[in-house]
Amino acid sequence: MKDLEGMKLVQLTPAKSLLIIILLAFLALRRKMYTQLQSLNAKVGRARDDSIRYTFRALLLVLIRSFAMPVLLLILANSLETTGAGATPYLAQSLIHSAETLFLILLLRTACEEKGLADVHFGWTQTACTDVRQLTSSLLIWWWPLALLTSFLLRIEVDSISAVFGRLFFCLHMAILGAILFRFIWPPRDGRSEYRNRRILGAWSVSLAAIFFMACSFFGSIYSAAIAYVASIASVTMGIGLIFFYYLMQRWLLVVRRRLRFRELLAARQALDDEQERDAEPEENDLPTLSASVSRLLTFGTLAVGVLGFAYIWAPIFRALEAMKRITLWTVSDVSEGEAILTSITLASLVLALIIIVITFVAARNVPQLLALLLRSKKTTTPGSRYAISKLLGYFIVGAGILAFLSTLGLRWDRLQWLVAALSVGIGFGLQEIIANFISGLLILFERPIRVGDVITVGESSGQVVRIQIRATTIRDFDGKELLVPNKEFVTGRLLNWTLSNSEIRMVLEVGIAYGSDVRKAKAILEELLKSHEM
Repeated sequence: MKDLEGMKLVQLTPAKSLLIIILLAFLALRRKMYTQLQSLNAKVGRARDDSIRYTFRALLLVLIRSFAMPVLLLILANSLETTGAGATPYLAQSLIHSAETLFLILLLRTACEEKGLADVHFGWTQTACTDVRQLTSSLLIWWWPLALLTSFLLRIEVDSISAVFGRLFFCLHMAILGAILFRFIWPPRDGRSEYRNRRILGAWSVSLAAIFFMACSFFGSIYSAAIAYVASIASVTMGIGLIFFYYLMQRWLLVVRRRLRFRELLAARQALDDEQERDAEPEENDLPTLSASVSRLLTFGTLAVGVLGFAYIWAPIFRALEAMKRITLWTVSDVSEGEAILTSITLASLVLALIIIVITFVAARNVPQLLALLLRSKKTTTPGSRYAISKLLGYFIVGAGILAFLSTLGLRWDRLQWLVAALSVGIGFGLQEIIANFISGLLILFERPIRVGDVITVGESSGQVVRIQIRATTIRDFDGKELLVPNKEFVTGRLLNWTLSNSEIRMVLEVGIAYGSDVRKAKAILEELLKSHEM
């Protein structure tokens, strides 16, 4: 009996047994979860009832249906690692390593099922979903079991110099993976695929990468190739997570845009039915422009996070990336407690400063649009306050980015005091008008005496406001000419806003007729013209 007890490879605790029962229940309820997903999909696309909550629930159902089998593998691996001996711990480590890839495969397969998360919520085409399902099926049948066996052989032969079986199976499983990915990426023969040249380049890149790994394994660098392979899996995991995040945010943007558009159309119809005058402020940024700006920001943010994550994953492998820290461009001397301190500005610092400038430029253009879209969904905020807040946020981002850029290059505030002093003197002599226009622009943003679209008269100029900037405001007169008026004129001078509180105005037109004409007939003609004119 003692010998039989010593042969036990798996020892389950009550907690692990309960967890296994729960996971098996999840597996048994997969069909019911799919039915619940279809009920959520029926609410997607309707402007009145659609909500991002449905997408989050659908994503949660996909995650629950995908993690059951990987977690079962982790429980099995934990039991083997704590109770096994000999080659059992190597098998446990291989199971832990392969559980991640199994989860990714099942996640993609479940998300791309027919009328699933990718199809209904993310807007993927049916062809793309079908291709992903075929890819995941091939990976589950041909590649994943072989990858598990390869990982086990490489670990069990860790003390062996040759690692013959490990190298052989590593080359075999890399060849199969390369063939599967090449077939998936290569464009179809009918030529209807988008980005055909990019897909061809990607397919050959995957093939060359597989050949590279196989060559490293064949020439004795099997463990270096294995480390690079693990980094590749981590990069793919990060990429899949970013793809899901990107389409989830795109889905949120679509829901917000539909809801705002539906609300505006409903308000317009209500006003038309009630025949009431609507004196609300006009929108200075239309909805398509806001959506395009937020979409660009989302794309750039996703790409930036992907590049930073890729550099973080691969930096320990490619030490050449750290060589930039050893290239000194110049040094900055500081004095701290009477001691001179030299700070080296390296090539890495310069690259980081350039990255900060690019991020600042993109954020200053698009983050205020995102805030404007968020505030637009709030009924309590007015267009004027949204415009003012978004403009001030843009100025704050630019200022913070410039300070971060200068700080990265070693220029601190105490070194900029001379520049501040020079600016103060310049303001006192020649820049006071610019500063006055700047402050006046801020007052216009908050007080809102004029808005884009208003018909105004300032001084001897009349026209429609087409653009409000921080220094000057652009007015287009009735002949189509554009006039730049300094913002100071709107604050210190006399301003006549014809459409501030009411878009309907009354104008007095003097009409003259010749002496001896029939005045009653002329009046009747004018009344007839007014009645026939569409208001």
